Amino acid sequence: MKNSIVRKIVSVIAVLFSLLSIIEGLKVLLGISNQKYIVFVPLLIYNLVMAFVGLIVGGMIWFNSNKVFKRTSTITIIHLIVLITLVVIFITNGPVAPESIKAMVIRSGVWLAITLITWKTTQPNETNIVNTEQLNKKDIV
Repeated sequence: MKNSIVRKIVSVIAVLFSLLSIIEGLKVLLGISNQKYIVFVPLLIYNLVMAFVGLIVGGMIWFNSNKVFKRTSTITIIHLIVLITLVVIFITNGPVAPESIKAMVIRSGVWLAITLITWKTTQPNETNIVNTEQLNKKDIV
């Protein structure tokens, strides 16, 4: 029961975080919001795509999909790869603003937390392991 509640909270966080990313990204893309820094358009598009993916995965967390840990792990790994790429571009004086790196650190951190919580709440407990062992013994006899 406790894991179920935690997963619902994590699902809401994933969905809200993704919705905020979509809203902010669309405002910049459509010219509604002007940033005081360089907007790296490939990053903007990446963020929008991943925010839509985050909405889907957030829903999967809510419905307790058995593949959700793989999905959250994938999102986290991709975000970390993009973060490293942005840092390299920034260090080599490429068109990446420090604000973009800060935002990617936050995004990566949020999804890392979502992944860890998802992993922790999907681990089998001792009762399930014992019941499975007892079930196997009954089947053998």
